[in-house]
Amino acid sequence: FLNTAAAFGVLVLLGFAAGMIFPDMAQQILQNFAAQIEQLGLTDDVPQSQMMATLFFNNITASLLSMLYGLIAFLPLSALALGTNALMLGAFAAIYQQQGIGLGVYVLGVLPHGIFELSALILSCALGLLICRTGTERILKKSDTPFFRRVLDCIRVFLTFSVPLLLVAALIETYVTPALLNLVL
Repeated sequence: FLNTAAAFGVLVLLGFAAGMIFPDMAQQILQNFAAQIEQLGLTDDVPQSQMMATLFFNNITASLLSMLYGLIAFLPLSALALGTNALMLGAFAAIYQQQGIGLGVYVLGVLPHGIFELSALILSCALGLLICRTGTERILKKSDTPFFRRVLDCIRVFLTFSVPLLLVAALIETYVTPALLNLVL
């Protein structure tokens, strides 16, 4: 988990630097992200309860897939999910900075729910990397760790930690984050 979190932090910084150097690329990433949000039906006129449920289930799906990518031995695809999210987060911070809104407002909009959501994502990716490593080592006969037991243990950790973190994140992102941003924007 700690190595995955450290990699996430480094990738956020790289995404920020890339967004500062290539602002058009960062804008394009933001436009693609906004289109995805719209496809989910998350518009201003959606009731908050529906928004919370949509955010919660979308984040569970993304985190679960990030973990289950680990079922493919030799390809640490969970790292791709981690990297994509980290680079986007950094690129969005660069946009805030370039538009004169500032990183303080950006952090205020991300941090309250991000503490929970990003922890769940990082944990899910770490679990996926662990599953991938276990499967790869079993195939190469470098380990005798029971693969299916490892997968079940990872699912148990996901259900015990990631799902509750994502529920708290969805609640905060729906009800607290907009109120905080309304205070400063």
